Amino acid sequence: MVFANLEQRMAHGYIDMFPPFVPDENAPVSITEQESFYKLINNIHKLAYDEPLLFVSKLHEDDVYPHRFMKAYGKPELKRNMRKFTKSVDALLQAMFFIGQGEEVKLNKSKRITLGRFDSEFAGC
Repeated sequence: MVFANLEQRMAHGYIDMFPPFVPDENAPVSITEQESFYKLINNIHKLAYDEPLLFVSKLHEDDVYPHRFMKAYGKPELKRNMRKFTKSVDALLQAMFFIGQGEEVKLNKSKRITLGRFDSEFAGC
């Protein structure tokens, strides 16, 4: 597949690996709440794909290692750029986890803007 940039390729990985929704009948929260959370996480992955600049300051040309083992490819920045994007997405999800645990989390401007896209879920954070 060809993507507009490397960051979209990385976000597409999150979308591809996201499992289908399967509610837990025995969970301490309702199925409706489980589904709302599932949709929220899925929407964050879609937002990362649609607007990767919310997660990184600069987009990079689409590229991929020709082999799954990421052997020398002559592009030392590729792995670093891939990790930078995924680290940013993962940091947002981790911050959301801590918010959900009731911890006080200092969000940088980018994370506030991103979570602001989901106002109803994060009102008052």
